[in-house]
Amino acid sequence: MVDEEMVKESMQSVVDPELDISIVELGLVYAVRFEDKNEGIHAEVDMTLTSPGCPMAAEIMAAAHLAALSTEGVDSVHINLIWSPRWDAKRYGHLVNPSASSLKGQCISGISLSQGL
Repeated sequence: MVDEEMVKESMQSVVDPELDISIVELGLVYAVRFEDKNEGIHAEVDMTLTSPGCPMAAEIMAAAHLAALSTEGVDSVHINLIWSPRWDAKRYGHLVNPSASSLKGQCISGISLSQGL
């Protein structure tokens, strides 16, 4: 039987393009629920992004959908983009390298990486 951890494991391959870290490791995937429908097992995935203004939102969401759908035993997927609770960079700051030149001066959820986390 498919479970939340199996779907999250499938989603490990989806990487935030700015941070080069898995969306699962970043804590962007909040929950996975399942429904048994006529067509098979349906997964509802609640996730967020590092910022509401993320320019790569569509690409990340599409990759998350495909990755979750690749989970054995899952027949359909819906990704719910939610903003509450907001993603907290302070909680996952140990994963982010603030000296990375591609991130210098950018803001992720209101925290300037040029100043550190």
